[in-house]
Amino acid sequence: IVYLDFDNTLVDTVYAGCCYMYFEHNVPLVDEMNVEKYDFAPLFDVPSISDMFENEHLFCNLYVYPDMWRLLIFLKENRFKIIIPTYCLSEKSKQWKKEWFENNPLVTEYIDEVIYLDKEDKSKIDMERCIIIDDLPKYHDMSNASLKLSYKHYPKAVWYPTQEDVTVSDNVDILINKIKSV
Repeated sequence: IVYLDFDNTLVDTVYAGCCYMYFEHNVPLVDEMNVEKYDFAPLFDVPSISDMFENEHLFCNLYVYPDMWRLLIFLKENRFKIIIPTYCLSEKSKQWKKEWFENNPLVTEYIDEVIYLDKEDKSKIDMERCIIIDDLPKYHDMSNASLKLSYKHYPKAVWYPTQEDVTVSDNVDILINKIKSV
């Protein structure tokens, strides 16, 4: 089983957040590759993260990272069960995520299950003898997964895991090779 995070792991939430700021707050489009912090610093100040995650302009601009397609194909070809545990700030945020999956059948054909969490807590999920792929260190800390991986798309970002037991890479092939080695 692979527990694959949604925001900033499977899909590019930073890019979608930049689109949200453009459409909702008239902030000029910026190069999202310069993002450093999870709150979008130094690109701009987001007035409300919860408002952003409840807005259609975020979800209609969420795209699967191109490299993640290779990972999804590899996992399915090798018969891994793919589960997406994703935190939802509110019922409205949960509804937008559900609609996103419904509107993206090419993605859902690779996904076995989506778990919508109402708390920022993945520790309740028993990941023993499983793999976690997540961009946030706290989820690796609370996980008992056998293999811990993180896909680092944004080179200047400082939120990625630094734990010794987590492999962090901007190269999906490195993550695939780690999975092959288990």
